[in-house]
Amino acid sequence: MNKFASKTFFFILSTSLILSSCGGGNSKRSTGFDPLAKISTEKILSNDELGIATRICYAYKDKSQRFRTPTENFYGTQFIFKVNKTDCQNMASTYNVATIMKYDDKNVLMYIPQAGFDPNLKFNKKVQTDRSGYLAQVCPKVFTNQPLNNTTTDGDVKVQIVFFSENGMDGYMLNYFTLQADNTYKLESGERLKIVTAVTPAPGQIRGMDQFYSTQKICANALDKVKYSNLEQNFISR
Repeated sequence: MNKFASKTFFFILSTSLILSSCGGGNSKRSTGFDPLAKISTEKILSNDELGIATRICYAYKDKSQRFRTPTENFYGTQFIFKVNKTDCQNMASTYNVATIMKYDDKNVLMYIPQAGFDPNLKFNKKVQTDRSGYLAQVCPKVFTNQPLNNTTTDGDVKVQIVFFSENGMDGYMLNYFTLQADNTYKLESGERLKIVTAVTPAPGQIRGMDQFYSTQKICANALDKVKYSNLEQNFISR
């Protein structure tokens, strides 16, 4: 998880930001991450783009309500994830993470790894909803039909988001650009999520569930300037 991931950003899609590409052994197909991507023009979300954002926000809202309702039997139960990770030294690892969904000390839902989980292993604990996580400031504006921009500036960092639909799920990709000495912006990291938004999900799926999460970070000291670390996290079962 990159150092900006804990912040909630206020942003939305630009159709001109097309991410495709390379990266010495990294996974292009699943992550869509392009280490050479340039920052794109700041734009307002189009109607088509808003449609994807709206489906995600309502699915997140539904999930949040169900996860917090005791009779729905989600809170305090087990969620299992599979993680594939490749670091900047090309060391690859795969592991399963058994978690219990609970509140943290700030009353935010989290997937808490069970006893025995190695704390040095990477895992994204966040439960994304319309009230907490990446879209917490976006969804209220979606619900009230306010225009949204694809870019947020936070100090020296600009965050751009791309909404997409893929293989029956909706998703969004976040790119984090850092201001350079020459006043240009350089891509430092990215994140990608795929969400079940169908009103009637397939068996084994949960509406609003992040079925897939990934995060990539450019390797700072690598000789290969397009090399990046990659972590992919898939929801397996309950």
